Amino acid sequence: MDLTSSKNLNLENDVTQIIYCSQSSQAGHRFYYDRIVKNILDKSTDRNSAREITGALLTDGKFFAQIIEGAPSEVNLLYKDILHDKRHHSITLLQHTVTNIRLFPRWPLALVEVDDMSYVGRLSVQSTPGDLRKACLSILKSLRLVLCGC
Repeated sequence: MDLTSSKNLNLENDVTQIIYCSQSSQAGHRFYYDRIVKNILDKSTDRNSAREITGALLTDGKFFAQIIEGAPSEVNLLYKDILHDKRHHSITLLQHTVTNIRLFPRWPLALVEVDDMSYVGRLSVQSTPGDLRKACLSILKSLRLVLCGC
């Protein structure tokens, strides 16, 4: 599937968006980090294209935040797989919404590397809705700055 045009994606139906964060199982080990991220990108790009899933992965080498979007059944299935992935732990669901607009219609998985995501490490299941909202907004702002320059 050609993702260079958003018209190729089924945008007329509901789109599920999930934002989550997690901590790398190999934090601090640059060699393993590089291999993990390359592996994630290699596998996810083809798989996500085939399933019409789009999104972005934000990381500083210690923490991950990811936005995945697509058909509800496909996104929910992918998120179940993510929950069992040994490359990360302390997975915290920040947002689960349904919309008709994709944030990343041209990206099967955009990678955004940043300097510091320590705020993700402070999130937990005990976090307030306000804390989770602030984290989502911070993640979206970082992604927009890097991917769109706006």
